[in-house]
Amino acid sequence: MAEKNLYANIRNVRDLGGMRTIDGRSIRYGKLIRSNNISDLSEPFRSELLQKVDTVVDLRDPMEYKERPQYITEGVQTISLPLLEKNIPGISRRELLDKIVICSYLFHPEAAKKYMIRMYSVMIEQEYSIRQLEKFVRILLEPHEKAVLWHCSAGKDRAGLAAMITEELLGIPRETIFEDYLRSDENLRPDIDDKKKQVTKRFPFARKAPQTMEYLFGVEKEFLDSAYETIDQRYGNFESFVSEGLHISPEERETLKERYLTN
Repeated sequence: MAEKNLYANIRNVRDLGGMRTIDGRSIRYGKLIRSNNISDLSEPFRSELLQKVDTVVDLRDPMEYKERPQYITEGVQTISLPLLEKNIPGISRRELLDKIVICSYLFHPEAAKKYMIRMYSVMIEQEYSIRQLEKFVRILLEPHEKAVLWHCSAGKDRAGLAAMITEELLGIPRETIFEDYLRSDENLRPDIDDKKKQVTKRFPFARKAPQTMEYLFGVEKEFLDSAYETIDQRYGNFESFVSEGLHISPEERETLKERYLTN
């Protein structure tokens, strides 16, 4: 099972160490860390976290970075790897985009849910995103003395998709992958509840707005289901997605397991 939050003031960060594989091995601690935007991490916690990593992969788009830049200490490789070719409201976390998507679905929470389900499918359908995911896996294939940390803004959608693919490649059972994915809802709960209070105060007549916020700023099993279903529709199964979509060979997959798993 992935470790719970490492730091109180950055809500959605965790080491994947300890997650058990189908064949009884487990992910090494201190090697794979998923996170939300680490610019939210204050000192001394930022320095403490970055002592554990040698590579940070930023999955946000350039405008997100401009709004909330991250400050990395010397000796840590920072790689900008935007997972999306263009901003997608509800996935890209920018103030203007958040306002647009909230107003669009303020009275229609079920439409908001359908929208997020569709966006997970889009992240698999776009060739640009698949090539970025391939680059991400190839970063993991490089030698690392310390951990690789990847993050987006909230650490739930883009970082969650990258975590799902990583965990699948390492042989983590799908049930466990979903448990890790859904943990973001628990980790982000204070933020989600705060947004619900804000929208209720601003739009008291929009009685369904809190549920809209749940779908736009939390996670649902159906979201990740949508990514898996799109993989199956386009490639037949996850194994074909690895070879035909990500262009990762069986030998490279074994290299990942040797590097990140322990008995």
